[in-house]
Amino acid sequence: TILILGSSTLLLKAIRTQRLSYWMIYAATVAIGLYSHLFFAFSLIAQSIYMLLFYWRQWKTYLIPFVMSAGAGVLAFGPWALVVLLKLDKIDENTQWVQGRRSSIVSIIRTAIDSLGNTFFDLDNSLPRWENYSDFLFFILTALAVYCLIRWSPKRVSAFVLLPVIVTTTILVIPDVISGGGRFAQSRYLVPTLLSLELVLAYFISNAMRNSKYNWERLAWSGVFSLSLLFGTVSGMRIAKSPNWDYLDQGNTASVKNLELAPIINAAKKPLIISTATHSFLLALSYEVDDHVDFQLLQGASPEEWSALLDISKAQQDYSDIFIYGSDQEFFEFLLTTYGLEPEAAFEHTLYKLPES
Repeated sequence: TILILGSSTLLLKAIRTQRLSYWMIYAATVAIGLYSHLFFAFSLIAQSIYMLLFYWRQWKTYLIPFVMSAGAGVLAFGPWALVVLLKLDKIDENTQWVQGRRSSIVSIIRTAIDSLGNTFFDLDNSLPRWENYSDFLFFILTALAVYCLIRWSPKRVSAFVLLPVIVTTTILVIPDVISGGGRFAQSRYLVPTLLSLELVLAYFISNAMRNSKYNWERLAWSGVFSLSLLFGTVSGMRIAKSPNWDYLDQGNTASVKNLELAPIINAAKKPLIISTATHSFLLALSYEVDDHVDFQLLQGASPEEWSALLDISKAQQDYSDIFIYGSDQEFFEFLLTTYGLEPEAAFEHTLYKLPES
């Protein structure tokens, strides 16, 4: 978010002043932005379209410095871009969870309203009715702000702010509509869009306050501004005090369950955790458990390799408790067939414990 704001500000500064220092710093923000998140590219695409639309006639003065600066930033990203290109199959495999979701125009519109509303007011659905009302109100207010921006602002201003919205939304929505998926449902993918819409709304409210003809009108818009700040402050305080807050609004993510699993594991004298789950799940758990907890990771190993990697008899001698975390029925059948052990549920369907020999 900071890098999107920084690169946008520096680009405008470079255009206005034509100083080499601004173009160089802009190039640095492009490189760092791409390294921080691949979807920073959405902002870079929007900026490129903006430059082509409004400065193509002055290509020597503006387009060439822009292309050189943006190109330098992209070139600095080259080593990691090469890794991405070589690992496209792996990336596709790891993002199947978001590609396989069902989507429709109705669900996309509902997601857009929810994501925008949550940007201003989000209590993790503790007050669902009020949050639904606020989502709709902020959506209407933002739509009005966008209309006013297009209607009364110079085209260069409205285009610069709204192009990130158009580019990001188009790139994410089209695949969801054509082949299905939940790309547009991930708020963290929408940072360029949500950030731009926040700026549009802030600009709209500030203009409404400044241009009000009557005191009651100015007071009303000041109230809207104050309520927006209040909603954001309350949301931030709520999230900060909720360690199990689930930004995915699913309520059952691994990180949420880990907060309840960790005390059970930490209570054991010398525990071992065996798991075939992905490393991202186990990495999250490792931050919650104490240092005396050991892990045996089997992710990526085939059932034929489990016998060579595991020595349950020795593990039962070395550890006081053996937990099974995030594994499937196939692994449980392996334990029963090979060692005659049937894990006992320790927490819901996520954590199991091997009986003592």
